[in-house]
Amino acid sequence: MRVFLYLIVGVVLFYIDSIIGLLIPMHLGHFEFNFIPHLILLYILLITIYRGFGIGLIFAILFGIVTDVYVGSVYGLYIFGYLALVVIFDKFLKVFYRDYT
Repeated sequence: MRVFLYLIVGVVLFYIDSIIGLLIPMHLGHFEFNFIPHLILLYILLITIYRGFGIGLIFAILFGIVTDVYVGSVYGLYIFGYLALVVIFDKFLKVFYRDYT
C-alpha cells in the first residue's frame, strides 16, 4: 500500500514540476529565464535516503522513462541522469552518513 502512495506522490510532484516550469518564466531585460525546480529528482533522492537504494533505482527508472516520454527531446537523457545521480548519491551517502545504531 505504501508503494502506491509513493507512486501517487511522485506523479503529483511530476505534474506540479511541469506546471511550475510553464507558469513561472522570469523576464530580465530581453532575456527570458525558465526556472524548473526538478521536484521529482529531489523526491527520488529522498526515497533513496529513507527507503533504500533498490527502491530509489526503481523510481529513477520509472520516472526517468516517464519524463523522457513527456519531454521527448532526447530519449534516455533523464533516465540516465536520474540513475547516475541515485548511484552517486548513494555512494556519497554511505561515506558521510553512517548509522551506527
